[in-house]
Amino acid sequence: MTYDGLDGELVNAQFMTVNVSTTGLTMRQPIAHSWLDYMPGGTAYMPAPAQDTLTGWMSGCPLARWTSSTGQVFIGHIGTIDTNPIANARVKSQFLATMEANTTAFNPFAAWPTAEIAVVQSKFKKSSVNPYIMGLITASGEFYAILIFGIMPRSGAMNEWCIGGCKQVAPMDSAQLRVLLS
Repeated sequence: MTYDGLDGELVNAQFMTVNVSTTGLTMRQPIAHSWLDYMPGGTAYMPAPAQDTLTGWMSGCPLARWTSSTGQVFIGHIGTIDTNPIANARVKSQFLATMEANTTAFNPFAAWPTAEIAVVQSKFKKSSVNPYIMGLITASGEFYAILIFGIMPRSGAMNEWCIGGCKQVAPMDSAQLRVLLS
């Protein structure tokens, strides 16, 4: 992933309230990250890398972080499928059966209400922008929900992306996650 700068043709001038230069990003700067795949009906997980981890597209799946009995930190994407009640119940019960007591989690999708997404989406000059939500777990264990828009050019293939916002999300503890997954 590379920070490519802002396109003045894409968003209204008043859209951004923080000057990018204050974030430390520079044009064409590579952004180090690991990618955690999504596994519908299962939990995709990996040892926590030394860098931030992205996953998505989010539609309600919880993202979790835990330390195993051996001291290894893991991150996981609990691949719920709300339109498939049998698979949804199975993935939840399988995760619950092996969940560590120190597990923390969050739901990136819940951090972005539909009305708020619509307000951000209205700031684009182009009308064909499609919202998506990604989850980010930082190397230090913080949770973020990222609103991203795919821009549909005249060619019909999405090849431009714009971050609409990023929210830090307070983690739920294992007891709260147990209730969510029950």
